[in-house]
Amino acid sequence: MGLRIIFTDLDSSLIDRDTYEYGENKIIIDKLIDLKIPVVLCTSKTIEETITFYNLLKTESPFIVENGGAILFNKNSRLNPEANVKIFEEFNSDYLIYKIGKHYKEFINDFNEIIHNNNLKIRFIHELRDDEIIRLTNIKESNVEDFRKRRYDLPFVFEKISREKYFSLSSELNKIGLRIHKGGRFYHITSDYDKSNAVLKLIEFYKRNNNHIKTIGIGDSQNDLNMLKTVDLPCLIKKKDNIYEEVIIKEIKKIIKSNNPAPDGWKEVIKVVIKEV
Repeated sequence: MGLRIIFTDLDSSLIDRDTYEYGENKIIIDKLIDLKIPVVLCTSKTIEETITFYNLLKTESPFIVENGGAILFNKNSRLNPEANVKIFEEFNSDYLIYKIGKHYKEFINDFNEIIHNNNLKIRFIHELRDDEIIRLTNIKESNVEDFRKRRYDLPFVFEKISREKYFSLSSELNKIGLRIHKGGRFYHITSDYDKSNAVLKLIEFYKRNNNHIKTIGIGDSQNDLNMLKTVDLPCLIKKKDNIYEEVIIKEIKKIIKSNNPAPDGWKEVIKVVIKEV
């Protein structure tokens, strides 16, 4: 049998976006690990934030952070792909890192200049006071420091922007190698990549040991679109307001949809695509 790999968004997909509860999904992940099916977290969260969920859920697989900015590998994981470790860098004593995105310090001045020239006003979320971050994200006070540790992806909000202005701005940024990603809560600015770049690179690593791979993707928001386009079996989680992400429905005709929001929706689609669970 070939290798099956699950790539999953976190907020509003695997976990509830407001409470961060994961329901029965930890039990499901344990079963998937027993079946030697990697569950790859693919999120806009920072490395430090993601490590918290990685340790909590014990997925054992590599994980993708900051909308595809980097892939982290647990040195002791039995679900790591076969890859030449010389292409990885040491992150710390527990993890290796494969970098994809540019550090935001390399592009932040260009981004701010374009924002200014377009007479737009934004707020970078990681620069707000602790109490403002907690109010906007519902994270615990103890997790604010990890939220601020941005490297490749900066979350922000517009004070005001029309749909037409947004697409015009996005096009202008694309011309200088930058991208805007629309997540469940915030917009994000990065260099020229998205989650799909990291997914494809990880698939490449896994194929060095097993060329028969079936990929499953699970997401809920616009920033999951290209990841879902990349995999063999895309799955869409219903949002808490009982709607599906419109752009994903429009662009991916054949997609497995949950009837429930996260975390139950995640369990629901997993049972469709993995019959043994």
